Amino acid sequence: MKRALKRASSSNLFRAFLVLAAAALLSAAEPSMRQTLEGDGGRVYAIAYSPDGKRLASGGSDNAIRIWDLKTGETLQTLEGHTDLVYSVAFSPDGTQLASGGKDGTMRVWNAETGEPLRTVETGKSSVFSVDYSPDGTKLAGSGGDGIHIWNAETEEPLQTIKISTGRISYSPDGTKLASSHANSAIRIWDAESGALLRTLKGHVYQATSVNYSPDGTLLASSGFDRTIRIWDAESGALLRTFKGSLDPFISVEFSPDGKMLVSEEYAKKTFRVWDVFSGAILQTYSGHKNSVECIVFSPDGASLASGSNDKTIQIWDAVPSPSSASVRIEGEREHGAGAFDVSIVFSESMRGFERSDIQVENGSITAFSGSGDFYTATIQPLGVHTVRVWVPKKAAGNHIESNAFVFYPALRTALKDPAYNRSAAFSPDGSLLASAGAFARIRIRKLATGETIRKIDARSSGGSAAGNDILFSPDGSLLAFGNRDILIWDAATSKKLHTLKASSERETVRSMDFSPDGSMLASGGRYFVRIWNVETGEEIRTLTKGDVYSTAYSSVAFSPDGKTLAGATADIHALIHIWDSITGERIRTLKMSFGSLEAVVFSPDSSMFAGGGEDDVVRIWSADTGEELRTLTGHTEDITCAAFSPDGSTLASGSRDGTVRIWNPATGETLQTLEGHLGEIRSVAYSSDGSQLAVCSGDVLIRIWNIVSAPASAPKSKAR
Repeated sequence: MKRALKRASSSNLFRAFLVLAAAALLSAAEPSMRQTLEGDGGRVYAIAYSPDGKRLASGGSDNAIRIWDLKTGETLQTLEGHTDLVYSVAFSPDGTQLASGGKDGTMRVWNAETGEPLRTVETGKSSVFSVDYSPDGTKLAGSGGDGIHIWNAETEEPLQTIKISTGRISYSPDGTKLASSHANSAIRIWDAESGALLRTLKGHVYQATSVNYSPDGTLLASSGFDRTIRIWDAESGALLRTFKGSLDPFISVEFSPDGKMLVSEEYAKKTFRVWDVFSGAILQTYSGHKNSVECIVFSPDGASLASGSNDKTIQIWDAVPSPSSASVRIEGEREHGAGAFDVSIVFSESMRGFERSDIQVENGSITAFSGSGDFYTATIQPLGVHTVRVWVPKKAAGNHIESNAFVFYPALRTALKDPAYNRSAAFSPDGSLLASAGAFARIRIRKLATGETIRKIDARSSGGSAAGNDILFSPDGSLLAFGNRDILIWDAATSKKLHTLKASSERETVRSMDFSPDGSMLASGGRYFVRIWNVETGEEIRTLTKGDVYSTAYSSVAFSPDGKTLAGATADIHALIHIWDSITGERIRTLKMSFGSLEAVVFSPDSSMFAGGGEDDVVRIWSADTGEELRTLTGHTEDITCAAFSPDGSTLASGSRDGTVRIWNPATGETLQTLEGHLGEIRSVAYSSDGSQLAVCSGDVLIRIWNIVSAPASAPKSKAR
């Protein structure tokens, strides 16, 4: 499920937009992986099921094509002939032939049973990105930089050439049309017989990366580098829906066999997602590959999904069940500081005709309800911050035969919009203010109670560079520090600049900062160095790691709450955590990781342990006294980017490139909450002083503030800072 938010311009209302579908209840469970296909091949760039679903063809970086038996997982044939990467494979509708296209500029046809090469067609000097058989199997089309080529599938007779550089292609189910995606952002529809251009669909802002017809031919789905999936009316060309949910480009999109779902792949992601076509709900996120997913496809019966990856494996998954025809979208709005939520229930096409009496609300009372046609509104008073369920019974011949639950989580308190992308945010110690640092070194200070911006600071006019990474209040709330190429310190009440702490190298950029508990010192981490500064004078007290064999980029620094030690986590090729004596600068301990890069380190409030994470997707907790690893917290599917303990130590928040924030019980490793709906990677997390709220910055223009659950009362808690 996804939550996107916007702030109302006319009042102090903050709106929460949630997209949900019937399978939302099922998506809480991890999808089941049926099998993993591994061979001697390279990276997998193309996969296709045989029409009977018993075999799978794959191609990739080793220039070969493999046909797999899905019952045994064994390779049946290895087809060799391409002289460069294989980008596309497709079975003929009767399953007897297999077509392939590759970087060598050829399209090849093989006997799918024996692996015998049947035909080779030279398309030109450019790569063949996509191949597709017509539904009746009589024609074969290939696309690439030299255009779209259509041949007689049996005789190799060229039937049509459309001279336009093309990415992916898809035949309409009746075979009369051919859709194509293009680098200039257009989707084009062609007459498959004459090659005449019938329609150009404009909507994507950047390169359109793929296009596919729905099984019934009424819809087209396209993906693009503009980070959107678009659903079009295949007949009129009208844009029906736009799905957003990532800061990474979408590389491909494909319909499920029943046309109710879409599966999408994103650039450089180790995960892929399944969407509800009508509501735009994300029904399931699949994770398991160790490197980026390059291709995905539904099985012909829709019961499974296959994914190919740069990790040189193919994984076969159970597909999420198709959403019920009772697919809805729920939009929520709440008044800041109040408990009531106004929800709008928007019905999909298949839901038209439902009466108001068909909707019930559990775990909350309806205080108002009105609507007509396919749009309804209700005001719900939830019980605490727990689940509100909206029940929409299905109908058959006028009778209610089944109910489907749609879950509304009112954990999201509000969202603050900023024209600049936010990199970090910090609560003031008294919890009344929120400071944020965005792109172009723009800083805002807001009243948390209203969201009102009370001050703006342009760090560039104060001597800073356009880039900025970290912002934080001093422990007493009197100072505000911002790190970019230099460190700028202002009076938090007046925004008067007090100090500019100059790095000694022009190549040095501050990535992380932390005040000592008494506020007298400031530590900064950047390229090669960790520096400790006197806050009152602005003078550098000490430089750590200078000339050290382990010197590298320091992505995160943190003082222990007792002020005795300082931790620094490294990025780049060395994944290390150094622990220093904060007074003498003597290194006490170095922890070496078995993976590449660390992005976060943070101490518990009682200084007894510290947590960190990086590119292996795992959050780890160590003993501060011994350096012993106490536990590992697993659940994220991409790199860990940030972390924070709650002020009482009962919870630990972690952010990831997977776009989620997880709230953990650090004593048990249990996941207490998963906060979803952020667009792109999580850049920072920060608790309020009472630990009840969490500010999250991600790759969009919103700072989301969440209500946070507490760990069970029986769980051990660290002493408050």
